Amino acid sequence: RRRGWSHAAEPHIGTAAAVPHIDTAPRPFGALPEP
Repeated sequence: RRRGWSHAAEPHIGTAAAVPHIDTAPRPFGALPEP
């Protein structure tokens, strides 16, 4: 799931990716590839 942080540069998810608990929670964006 650490791969999600590489996408943190994207404006539409950067705010959510910055929150620790969001990293483990299912993202409504669906833009982050989960293994």
